[in-house]
Amino acid sequence: MNLQMEVGLPILETHPLLKHLTVLGNNEISRLCEKALKEAGRIYGEDLFHAGASGEKMYFIQSGRLNYASEQHPDVIEEVNKGNRCSEASVWLTWEHHGQMTCADHNCNFFQLDGAGFRNIMIRSEHAELCSMYARLFLRKLIEEYITEEDASDLFGSDAEVGSIMTPIRAVIRTSNLMGDFGGMSLAWAFQEWRDWHQQRKEERKNARNAGPLQRLCTCCRGTHDV
Repeated sequence: MNLQMEVGLPILETHPLLKHLTVLGNNEISRLCEKALKEAGRIYGEDLFHAGASGEKMYFIQSGRLNYASEQHPDVIEEVNKGNRCSEASVWLTWEHHGQMTCADHNCNFFQLDGAGFRNIMIRSEHAELCSMYARLFLRKLIEEYITEEDASDLFGSDAEVGSIMTPIRAVIRTSNLMGDFGGMSLAWAFQEWRDWHQQRKEERKNARNAGPLQRLCTCCRGTHDV
């Protein structure tokens, strides 16, 4: 367990929220390193995941190069290198991969954080509300970023995007009012919100295709706004 902690802690700490959790206490982080974080690899041409598959893991790339192509824009190749993270949505949401990630080097190594394992550990933690707060803001930022569900990328969750999500969380923590405006929230809420948004988008495309401005669901007020 100590060895797993020594190896896994620097990996998890590359994510601002997980780094903050290590400051709050090592119990959950130790269990994550033992139960939910695993090292893996791919060789040239092997897929990490493909479009349509269920998203179950978040990946921390340690070496090598991978190429990502979204299902919507298969000719646009995005390079993923050491230090990058991908598929973070698999931790917080009921996620379906929207593109294909392929090893483009002789080999690549990465750590994978199992989403179900993460939730099983953190939902029983005293920091569950903090994770729930992050999940809600992650979902909101994702909806703001992409006009349609199909455009959503498995690469969402860059340092800049996560930094933007963490800003209001840090403000709440600084005021020692964790519950604040986010009281009564749970990870189950985030999963349901994502499913509701999927259904909302399908209905809008079916009933208002090419007719007027596209609208999307706003999680802050449960209404719709023109895009």
